Amino acid sequence: MKNLKSILLLFVFLLTLSCSQDNKSDNKITQGAFPSVFIIKDTDIAIKKTIVSAGTNLNLGVKVGIQAGDVASVDLVGFYTKGSTVTKGYFKKNITNFPFDYSFNQTDIFNTFSNIKLPADIIVGNSMIITAEITLKNGNIIKIYNDNGTDAFGSGVKAAYPNYSLKYVVIN
Repeated sequence: MKNLKSILLLFVFLLTLSCSQDNKSDNKITQGAFPSVFIIKDTDIAIKKTIVSAGTNLNLGVKVGIQAGDVASVDLVGFYTKGSTVTKGYFKKNITNFPFDYSFNQTDIFNTFSNIKLPADIIVGNSMIITAEITLKNGNIIKIYNDNGTDAFGSGVKAAYPNYSLKYVVIN
């Protein structure tokens, strides 16, 4: 029993020593940022296949702001899902005034995504996510989604900062 007390006392001493303020560990907490993305009032809430097929312009629009972080600039990015293929594209880069409004239509979608070039390429059930890639003033880049369209953050982080992206679905 005396040996057990000595071992526990040594363990507590070593634990305290390892947590001292003089520890020169390389562990650092990285600063981050999160965007806010909302639909602009009186714009379409979905991509309507019938409107695109008829040659009439869609009326899409987003307002993008910053929920948190020391931001230098923002790139407005989209992820278009066509079947099982996700394509990334940039609508606008190096935006420095926040919040900002961005209005767009199917021509902008055709110009942004390499696999969406004609009205026939827009199929009911496809979807498009709009979000922002953020460049911090320290040069770090924060991506909400990986380049393949998968989440770059866990659900706990996203729950703390809702409205980080907007999803448009293609309907009839």
